[in-house]
Amino acid sequence: MLVKTRYLIEGCILSREIRGLSDRPIMNEKTILTKELIEALQAFLITEVSVGERSDRSRIG
Repeated sequence: MLVKTRYLIEGCILSREIRGLSDRPIMNEKTILTKELIEALQAFLITEVSVGERSDRSRIG
């Protein structure tokens, strides 16, 4: 599901690779997000990402 980066929480798992404006990968698919990685996404001005389940297997939302 598509989630705005401001609503991300630690433990979310990316379901798609994140690419920057230069089309270079920023984060790979299946990356488990930490506070630092969420801050990095916001620093790269990424506004939304596709995430699946959380690492503790509970659903997002």
